[in-house]
Amino acid sequence: MRETLLPPNATQEERGIEAATARLGKIPIEIGRLWNPETCPADLLPWLAWALSVDQWDSDWDERTQREVIQHSARAHRYKGTLSSIRSLLRGPGFGEVTVIEGVGREQPVSGDPELWACYRVIFQRLITAAEAKMLKKSLKAWAPARCHLVSLEYPPFHYDFSQQARYS
Repeated sequence: MRETLLPPNATQEERGIEAATARLGKIPIEIGRLWNPETCPADLLPWLAWALSVDQWDSDWDERTQREVIQHSARAHRYKGTLSSIRSLLRGPGFGEVTVIEGVGREQPVSGDPELWACYRVIFQRLITAAEAKMLKKSLKAWAPARCHLVSLEYPPFHYDFSQQARYS
């Protein structure tokens, strides 16, 4: 029985490639373990996120958060472009529950107004940093319906030690 799958007229280069890759089949890798966010080695999580099209990723997140984001990615892609996808996008990396208000300056969804119906605001229950806000704006642009426009990211007022209160925009 032949040891090679190459035809008799294979070039030396093809035989060299076959020889170099021959031992790859002997490396003990559990493929199922690599494709599972719960069992994938921590140093391979960014590659798994890339392979599963995770849109929002930060290398600075702790390992548990990275695994949760990867695990929720497939479900989130099913609802991409909906209001619930925006909420789950923000819930994934630990921003908690948020309020999404459709329509500028209104507490109820706007229907029929050609200038306001596609605008929305996101209100957080906790403070967010400038870096988080930048990342969220980029992610929301990818996840929100193409017709919608983010007007603002809002969060509760915070206090400085030296003046007891600060304003935010």
